[in-house]
Amino acid sequence: QPGQDQKAEALYIDALLAAGSEGSEAEALAKFDEAAKLFRNVGNIKRVAAVELEHGKYLKRLGIRELNADRISEALAYFEKAAEKLRPHGYHLELAYVYHNIAFIAAKQDRTAIARTMYVKARVEYALAGDRDGQAKVLRNLGLLSYNEKKFNEAIVFFTSALRLRELLKQSSEQALLQTDIGDSHRESKRIVQAAANYNSAVGLYQNAKDPAGEATAFLRLGGLYEAKFKYPDALKNYSSALKIFENTKDYNSEASTAETIGGLHLAFGKYPEAERSLSYAVGLFMILKDKNSEGTTALDLAIAYRSLNRISDARATIQRAIACFREGQSVFGEAYALLIDAEFLSYLNQHDEALAKIKAAQQIFAENKGAGSSQIRIASALSDHYYYLSNYGEAIRYGETALALVEKEKDDLRIARLLLDLANIYSNLSQNDRSISLVKRALALARKTESPYLECIALSNIGYSYFLLKNYPVAEQFFKRSLAIMRANGYEREEGYAVNNLGLVYFEQHKYPLALASYERALTLYLKTGDRRPEAFVYDSFGQLYAEQGQYEKAAENLQRAIILSREIKYSEVEANALGHMMELWNKQDQKRLAVLYGKEAINVYQSIRGGNRMLDKASQKSFVESHEETYRRLANLLIDEGRLGEAQQVFDLLKEEEFMEFVRRDAAEAVDQAKLALTDPERKALDEYSKISTQLTAFGARFQTLQDAKNKSGGTLPTAEEAEFQSLKTQIEEAAVGIRTFLAKLASEFSKKVEDQAVITPESIESLRADLRRAGPDVVLVSTYLLPERYRAIVTTGRTMVDRKVGYKDRNLTSADINRKISEFQRALQNPKVDPRPLGKELYDIFVKPLEGDLQGAGAKTILWSLDGTLRYIPMAALSPDGKTYLAEKYQNVIVTLARQTNLFSKPSTDEWRALGAGVSKPHEGFAALPSVINELNSIVKENSTTGVLDGKKLIDEKFDLNALRDMLPQQTEDGKSFNVVHLATHFKLGANDQDSALLLGDGKRLSLFEINKDEGLDFKDIELLALSACETGVAAGDGSGREVESLGMLAQKKGAKAVLATLWKVADEGTSMFMSEFYRLKKANPQMSKAEAIRLTQKEMIDGKIKATGQNGGCRSDNFVTPGKQNDFKCDPNAPFSHPYFWSPFILIGNWR
Repeated sequence: QPGQDQKAEALYIDALLAAGSEGSEAEALAKFDEAAKLFRNVGNIKRVAAVELEHGKYLKRLGIRELNADRISEALAYFEKAAEKLRPHGYHLELAYVYHNIAFIAAKQDRTAIARTMYVKARVEYALAGDRDGQAKVLRNLGLLSYNEKKFNEAIVFFTSALRLRELLKQSSEQALLQTDIGDSHRESKRIVQAAANYNSAVGLYQNAKDPAGEATAFLRLGGLYEAKFKYPDALKNYSSALKIFENTKDYNSEASTAETIGGLHLAFGKYPEAERSLSYAVGLFMILKDKNSEGTTALDLAIAYRSLNRISDARATIQRAIACFREGQSVFGEAYALLIDAEFLSYLNQHDEALAKIKAAQQIFAENKGAGSSQIRIASALSDHYYYLSNYGEAIRYGETALALVEKEKDDLRIARLLLDLANIYSNLSQNDRSISLVKRALALARKTESPYLECIALSNIGYSYFLLKNYPVAEQFFKRSLAIMRANGYEREEGYAVNNLGLVYFEQHKYPLALASYERALTLYLKTGDRRPEAFVYDSFGQLYAEQGQYEKAAENLQRAIILSREIKYSEVEANALGHMMELWNKQDQKRLAVLYGKEAINVYQSIRGGNRMLDKASQKSFVESHEETYRRLANLLIDEGRLGEAQQVFDLLKEEEFMEFVRRDAAEAVDQAKLALTDPERKALDEYSKISTQLTAFGARFQTLQDAKNKSGGTLPTAEEAEFQSLKTQIEEAAVGIRTFLAKLASEFSKKVEDQAVITPESIESLRADLRRAGPDVVLVSTYLLPERYRAIVTTGRTMVDRKVGYKDRNLTSADINRKISEFQRALQNPKVDPRPLGKELYDIFVKPLEGDLQGAGAKTILWSLDGTLRYIPMAALSPDGKTYLAEKYQNVIVTLARQTNLFSKPSTDEWRALGAGVSKPHEGFAALPSVINELNSIVKENSTTGVLDGKKLIDEKFDLNALRDMLPQQTEDGKSFNVVHLATHFKLGANDQDSALLLGDGKRLSLFEINKDEGLDFKDIELLALSACETGVAAGDGSGREVESLGMLAQKKGAKAVLATLWKVADEGTSMFMSEFYRLKKANPQMSKAEAIRLTQKEMIDGKIKATGQNGGCRSDNFVTPGKQNDFKCDPNAPFSHPYFWSPFILIGNWR
């Protein structure tokens, strides 16, 4: 039509003008449409295409504007309209741009399928347009889609195709980016070598392109790759290269984060001085950048570095700084994590209540802010650590297993392996080495699965240590060597220090002294390099033991003194005590007894301080530094006895019994306060005061000197003039103080080597008090304290007036310590088999343990023997020993087990009130426990409630009625006459294990009530209870360490809860004999209120021996007929008129505590 072309052209020009003006979008779009319509009407297809090209380009421009403004829906609408305009006319390049943007939006909206389709369309259009750059971009984006879907091999195909195009275009920076992408894909596919090759190629390409930012990014990728594989030197090298670039380009944000990363790397691998420098630098940068949350996160790592350097005050201050940063940055989770780290520090400082409060505060923050699963894991792990520090291993395991279960749900193999190692460490502390090894092997498998050499070598080292504890030295040696090979290949110097130190311990035990020396020297070199001072103190102690064993006494003394001084300076009390104990042994070897005693006493007093503060050692690798103290107590006591200082020796043994109790209850923090110290003679007190003064001065110098040394190292070896002068002055004073200590020690050796003819023998206050109690108890009460030493048996016999030492050398009887323990074990088995006559063995043991005391017992007119037993003697009833192979000790003496460390109620007079009993028991079977059918008859024969049967007035709780709440409720109640119970009789399964958590009684509802729970439960109060009887008790010999400490610890715990005495059984008597023994015992006591508990037990035992107590029912003859024993050797000849005469029936009943 005439004029239509001109009109359409005019509209097209107007549209172009409107498109170039802001705010005229609607006008421009309308005129583009109208112009295209007019050109189409006149058949001018060429001009239609031109108009729609510009229209489409304009729509694309509008889409980009909306996209940049994050108005996604509007942008997508513009792009889709642009595609409609461009598609019919084959404008490939413009259409490719539009498809590219639509794909980008779809990817952003997680509409992956649409994004992939549109990228493919864009690639086709770029190819048709001959645009290789566009094709490369789309191929990379397709690769990123596949990467995000974890289709890494597919991603590599796309990235590689894009890389080939970039190579044709000779675009170095873009090639480098794609090499990084390919490297990331290989890394996620665990193809580490290929990933490293790609990242290195990226570094070279970025260097060619003079792109420092890209180059630094590639170095960071390489550092992260090697760090994930625990390759410390390679990771550090690449991170440091990145840091240098950021410093040169003044990219302060990247510089700060990289310095933080390097600090964390140093920290993870035990490079504490280096970690402190890097982290301090990063904290400063983040502060300048006003990035409070990053400053807080880095400060937490810095605090850990300070703690590892023993700069505790700096560590605590830095944690508070981190908390302040998180609060200013409004990061509640950051604050919670800081509280957890603070809690760990507080536990380390023995402030356990404060630590728990911090954990609870963090837990509340996570709960209020809906923290993720990782926060639950952190809380469970923190609680596990908290209870570990308290030696409450039951709770530590419970929370550790909770954390493990949560991590297993997330399928995080590395974290699972770490938690398994932590749990294994706890079981190792419980001496459950087989369980520990099993857990470590699981961790080892995961370490290898994840290709983690770091965790693999830690696991191997831990297995080695478990075998070391099991005294399997060849196997331990092999595991340590395998561990060390990995550590050395990867530069794990801190871990190598611990492992090579442990290997040295193995060599020492194997008497391979040159190899032990080389191992210790290597460990010391590594400790000095890493700044790890705690193990440094330990290795000096190891040197001392080694040199002493080789007779190099001067070198031994020098190294032990270093250990003592350093451990005192850094407050590492455990090693200080160990080294003091080894000094005792060193001087004893040189026949300097007085000096040996001095060091021994100081060692014990340090151990007592540790108990008072409940100071725990570090976990994990440093667990090997925990040594047994028991030998030090025993050796000192033996020295004192040899010197005729019996009262002091008795005090040492009493402290040892208390130590054993603390081990049994796992060092309850509330229990470990105000521990007694050993009494000192005046010369000993003066010497130790002078030693303390000199070493305290040295410690003060050393702390300030170390602070200045750290500052000097940080500043590159220079200090301000005043501080440099102070540094040099302190250095001189430290050298002079060290000379002063050596001079003092020489003087000490000289003075204490002099013979003192009339040395005053001191009697510790506790021993004098004990003798006074014995005098008041009467002349017929004698205390016998027995000690099973490696080469001899010793007994201290104490009356109200005298203390004498008696000893039997094993060699004199052609025996060894192992022979003694074997005889005790055989006697124990004979006692528990009514078909075997135990008296011949009982006579052999009597001749060793009692016969040497006969003169003392007869001279004192003894009727009651208070036995303070040691070691395996605790597993046998002394009453069953036989003086002549025919009779028993029970027929002559009252035999009582006493725990002198807990003698609060031992000598107190009994209440004059008539006995009233609370009887409780379980007759029915429960899972893991057999039925006890005689329990009902037993309780009915003892407790008289609403009937005429029974001996004592009281109340009964049987089966379902006997649960924890009922026991709590009944204990403080009164009987019908308005008086409280003073006897508690429990007839239920009661198993004594290695500690209070493994020792438990069965309740009527099937639940176990452990001694740990009894100890903690304030509702279970045995105050004013004259007797706590456990008639179905048995000791867990197999579960313990063979020392029998659990037997005495039961009595000690009962006394702690207020009970005056415990009547327990060493084994369960599966017969009516228990019921008959108990009812007769109570009958005698009721009929003779003035009779002592010990005498009532002795008479009951004698009645069984003499046949005065008869069996009932059809099986009224010999009870031993119910037992079958292979063979006929040493058969017990049972008298049918005395059916319970075998000690099986009467001897397991032992009285612990107050016998009166």
